[in-house]
Amino acid sequence: MKTRPRILALAAVLLTLAFVTGAEATGQLTEYYIDWARSTEGASIASPCTTIPGLGIQKILDPVKGEDGCIFADGIEQREEFTIDLGKERQLGQIMFITTTSTVYEGELKRKPNSVTVGISNESAQGPWKTVYTRDPADVVDTFALDNVPARWLHFDLGVNKDGVGSRVSKVKIFKRYLLKPGPELMKTFHKEFRRDAEGLGDFWKAVDARQWDAACDAIIEHYSHAEPEPRGDASPRVKAWMQNVEGGEDCVYKFDSADWDWFQLKSECPHSPLGIRPGGYTILHLLTSAYAATGETPYIKQLAALLRDWLQDLPCPGAHRGQDGDIVSGWAGLNASNRASSFGRMVRVVFPAKEGFDRDLKINLLYSVWEHCTFLHTISPELGGNWLTNVNANQFEAAIGFPEMVQQKQWLEDSKSTFELSMSRDVHPSGKEKEDSTMYVPIASGQLLWSYSNMRKAKVALAPEAEERMARLYDCLAWMHYPDRSLPAIGDAHREVQLIKEGGVLPAGYLDLFDRPDLVYINTQGKQGTMPAQASRAFSDGGWYIMRTAWDTKPYEDARQMFFKCATTRGHGHPDQLEVTVYAYGREIITDPGMASYGTPWEANVVPTSAHSTICVDEKDQSVAGGTEKAWVSATGADFVDGEFQGYKELYQRRQIIFLKPVGGAPDYWLIHDDITGVGNRKLDLNFHLSEGAKPKLVSGSVCTTYPSGGNALIRLVDQSVKPEIVDSSIAVLTSVTPTKTVRYRKEQAPPTTFDTVILPYKGAKAPAVATKLLKMDPESADKDAIGVRVATDYGFDAIVMSTKPGSALSFENGRIKTDGSALVIRVDKKGKMVYAFQAGGTHADYRGKRILNVEAGAGFREKQGDP
Repeated sequence: MKTRPRILALAAVLLTLAFVTGAEATGQLTEYYIDWARSTEGASIASPCTTIPGLGIQKILDPVKGEDGCIFADGIEQREEFTIDLGKERQLGQIMFITTTSTVYEGELKRKPNSVTVGISNESAQGPWKTVYTRDPADVVDTFALDNVPARWLHFDLGVNKDGVGSRVSKVKIFKRYLLKPGPELMKTFHKEFRRDAEGLGDFWKAVDARQWDAACDAIIEHYSHAEPEPRGDASPRVKAWMQNVEGGEDCVYKFDSADWDWFQLKSECPHSPLGIRPGGYTILHLLTSAYAATGETPYIKQLAALLRDWLQDLPCPGAHRGQDGDIVSGWAGLNASNRASSFGRMVRVVFPAKEGFDRDLKINLLYSVWEHCTFLHTISPELGGNWLTNVNANQFEAAIGFPEMVQQKQWLEDSKSTFELSMSRDVHPSGKEKEDSTMYVPIASGQLLWSYSNMRKAKVALAPEAEERMARLYDCLAWMHYPDRSLPAIGDAHREVQLIKEGGVLPAGYLDLFDRPDLVYINTQGKQGTMPAQASRAFSDGGWYIMRTAWDTKPYEDARQMFFKCATTRGHGHPDQLEVTVYAYGREIITDPGMASYGTPWEANVVPTSAHSTICVDEKDQSVAGGTEKAWVSATGADFVDGEFQGYKELYQRRQIIFLKPVGGAPDYWLIHDDITGVGNRKLDLNFHLSEGAKPKLVSGSVCTTYPSGGNALIRLVDQSVKPEIVDSSIAVLTSVTPTKTVRYRKEQAPPTTFDTVILPYKGAKAPAVATKLLKMDPESADKDAIGVRVATDYGFDAIVMSTKPGSALSFENGRIKTDGSALVIRVDKKGKMVYAFQAGGTHADYRGKRILNVEAGAGFREKQGDP
């Protein structure tokens, strides 16, 4: 008997347990015993077993309402356990259970049990129990396999509830194990899936018509033995090094010669070498295929055959004909099936010509598995969105294009074309930004779309004009989002180490080969090639991501300064962090997003909540999932202005306006952030700035300064100096763990309306510049009493900055010295008192010292001016 634990990691593929049934299934019919309340005849939840009657299972959720599982009672210390009665003795092959469904910022992670132990019995619902699986600590998703062990009752023990929060069991699924069929037996039905008019299948059809199934198998193998494999590099050095080492310890069967692997176990459960071989995933199948294709050496294909046979029996195709699995068709099952379809399709072209290693039966089962997966993908709902559908589409097209002999190929290709066009219209904004709210998932989805598009171009598939237009802009957002040092802010569910292209550049060469974009070439090569983009700062307003940066010709290139601002319209893979900012300057990110550790880990609580991001957190609670609204975006030579708002909390609105003053004429560049909170009730309002690792902030003359000994630093200064900064401990996600850092926090406890005005000034080297700030005095005749005016003084001179939440309102400051009706106004003055630059967004005019300095033309939206009026 073998037990097989499984742990869920960020972006790792969930290995689904849905099996094919029906007359044409590869293996024996798979009995589907139970899916919680939905079960086969005679199977049921026997009874909750609890030490305190009536306080065990608090609620069995209603599957008719789209719910699954049960919730144990809160507020009491008790053992949480339940028993499943299968109605009769049955063979147990695959067991899957999910102990919660939601991520930490939605609260459900608290319902994850501390441990899970599964026992089986053939005697009674009270046992005795033979333990077949245990996990301590438990994971969100657990899956394990048994070799068709007979049992009638299963007992799930979730341990003792000591925290007062009842555990939730979301899904329990129990199956019989899947077994492969001999090739000739399989071919009796499988032959119907090939076209009679397909080129090169004459001998195959002669054998089929004669009912000579052995000969039919040989003929189809011979046919695919002449297909050209696609070059995929040579992985033999990595595999050869692995052959000479043992992966893991006594509990890990990952030696090279093993033929019985635990496909549910990922690297976090079993140590692996630095070679990059992860035994728990099917990466090893790709590596062995590549190694054999490059070398033709027998050990590679023999090991590939052994592991593939084990894989197909442990993890067969999801059930395209099984209605019971409708709930997982649109999720991980589709994602995994698409990955297997393309990889197994490539494998056919490598192993079919082989005269050793793969026997006839395994080759036919491999080919059948390709057909199964492509057929299953045809059932995927077009409602599947985001990176799910793009992945399915990309893999489906690659798999399908290689099998023109199959009857359903035309339909598979039509599916791919239509889902690609759907993805482009639904999941990609007109600006080109993919709709995920994560700097890891946007590149993932974009890469999948590019893969599909490239293959369709090669196949001369005509696409809708809208799809072509959006594809041409697909990588604009990623190009602008990358920092000058080619790193990415870790927005949302994103690993800090993940970069789009690891070998230099921020864009895939394949994209630049397809589109004539010299501006993207410039960004990709850090200004060494191509043409400088017309815009330095860029708004992707339809997705709510904004980039404010210094000019592209900053020297050296890595010294440019850049801020990311988020007022997102969607939240796929995003966090409750609306209106957050990140800041990069002089070679490093200084104000950061903490990113994401692995799903289901304790560290989520450190990096996901609103309090872990550089935005306003109210009452130490998380924001709502509401989308943001852009009120204004203006980008000029010397200044940028962005204005966004959203309802982050009940009866509370948050608005953040940012002006970026660029280094025109040698003046310093910095950002002024104006936060305006309106609503009701006494509130605890925290303005947080999350710092990168090693920042070691200190207080200097009322400002908080980072203290990196060289390179980029930043000064953070609240204009209202009566509110003192706090330096609090915080964390940054690094793969499956976190690393400590610091957060600068300004707290006000009062009823709204409330404002914060913050200067963030980047500088190079260890010495912080001198900065002084004060609020400008508003004159009584001003029409917008909520507008603000700020004076920022530096060694260069001073800047007068005005921001209003009511565009068009007449404003006056400092006894009429400054007048405007715009949403934003900047007046830069040097040490000699000479105005060197002026900028206004919105409105019609601005005056300084009794002189008209700006007239904004109707429809222009903004005006800037260099020099004295």
